Amino acid sequence: MRLIPNKTSADEITSYSELVDDIETQGKYYSDEMNEIVKLNQKIFDLKYIRGINQANADSFITKPQILKLSNKEDNLFKEYSNLTYFTSGVLTLYSSQLTDLQAQISKTFVILKKDNGIK
Repeated sequence: MRLIPNKTSADEITSYSELVDDIETQGKYYSDEMNEIVKLNQKIFDLKYIRGINQANADSFITKPQILKLSNKEDNLFKEYSNLTYFTSGVLTLYSSQLTDLQAQISKTFVILKKDNGIK
């Protein structure tokens, strides 16, 4: 026995719910990867030299790498950091795409639910 008797509405809600679950999984994965990047930041960079970096002045920080000092020069750490940041950028791209899809899905779901339930 269905709680929602209209099959189209029930299927739409299921589809929406599955998309939300996928997004939550991707978001958790991104968060976990970012935690690993932060740990590597702490191993590689002497963070006391980047005090005061914020959204407004981040561009000058990127264009003046002499501000950044290394606390570790181990090649394997740099490779791990590079690989992880590259991989995580892909994870973030997919996450962003999923959020865009969800935004479109919300509108579609509302239209279907309103139509199937006689709401104008």
